[in-house]
Amino acid sequence: MKLTIENVSAGSATVWTSQINREDLMKLANPIHQGGFLNIVMISSPFFDAKNKTLQFNLDSMTILNLGESSDTLFIDSLDREPKRKPIRKKITVREKIAGDDRFINDLDRLPNSIKKLGEGLLAEIRKRSPGKLIFHPKSGKYVESPDNFWVIRIQPRAQSLRIVIYGRPGEHSHYKNIELKKDMSRYSSFVIDNQRQLADAVKVIMDAKHLKGV
Repeated sequence: MKLTIENVSAGSATVWTSQINREDLMKLANPIHQGGFLNIVMISSPFFDAKNKTLQFNLDSMTILNLGESSDTLFIDSLDREPKRKPIRKKITVREKIAGDDRFINDLDRLPNSIKKLGEGLLAEIRKRSPGKLIFHPKSGKYVESPDNFWVIRIQPRAQSLRIVIYGRPGEHSHYKNIELKKDMSRYSSFVIDNQRQLADAVKVIMDAKHLKGV
């Protein structure tokens, strides 16, 4: 999944700065360290558009080295450009082992039974309507729909809920009675579900996101 950061300033050819709330950063990945003032993020193969002041990179390449107390965020290019033939093959092998819907279903055991059933029901309803599979991204703890990336889900054991990110801004979707869409990064929205009353709306909005993305 490509992520676009807006209002970015270039510090050098490999360093950029922007303002991002720490809460938004934590939605994207788990930090390695927390403390100090600055948020420091390592990324790979980014594309900086100087005219539009945007920075685009693959979400899976993102590592939060430090989560600070401010919204000042420093992005650093890892300069990882070399083709990785054997390492990439190993990565794919590992990814294949943790890919697929079975991983998500098994990991639902971390939640209370009622929410586990909600997650199982949600995935079953989506699969009735759309083929594909979830792929688990260890760095962020997210399960991303492959190959079309129109929805992402994360299990939240502490909050005892499921957090879902969908393609399309809130204004591009209909109003739903049982879920609340909030603006997320770039052209995405997010919402949280924790009870069966939300299942029908969650399925509908995820499939609306698929339609919006044209996949």
